[in-house]
Amino acid sequence: MYDVPSPVSRLVGGVFAASVLAPLRLASRVLSEQQIWPVLEWLGKRVAAAAAHLTRPALDGGPHRLQNAMDFVHLAESLVGIEGEWEIVDQSTAVRRVHRCPHARRLSRTTGFCTRLGAALGQGLSEALVDDRDAVRFEVRSTLSQGHACCEYRLTLKHQDTSRPQG
Repeated sequence: MYDVPSPVSRLVGGVFAASVLAPLRLASRVLSEQQIWPVLEWLGKRVAAAAAHLTRPALDGGPHRLQNAMDFVHLAESLVGIEGEWEIVDQSTAVRRVHRCPHARRLSRTTGFCTRLGAALGQGLSEALVDDRDAVRFEVRSTLSQGHACCEYRLTLKHQDTSRPQG
């Protein structure tokens, strides 16, 4: 897996904070949760899918779809300064634990950002990388922004791959 150099992740993380977090805080003051979340979830899924399609040629491209999704999540999070590791549960399931996120404190004031939008982003990129939206489930189980010890997500493919991911 590729790790993004610190200056790059600080720059992209700053752009992320200014272009995503700041407008989200502003919108959340004007719109109700019932109005804002369906739009953000839809948009998050589409943005993640577009990013996955753009970067897909750089990934292994081999038969191991779970590894491709894991690599992409790692790269995307590295770009915004998030650090974590994967644990391979079995051939179709992996769990990611994040212990360092420079955005967690700011996100703690924005209800649902990590749980709802994070799940939409993860689901969108995973679907795009495995070519079958019904074959993957991305679930956010805990977040630093909600006061948990770590962010934890579970990535599960419904159709098993034949090779074991590198982890």
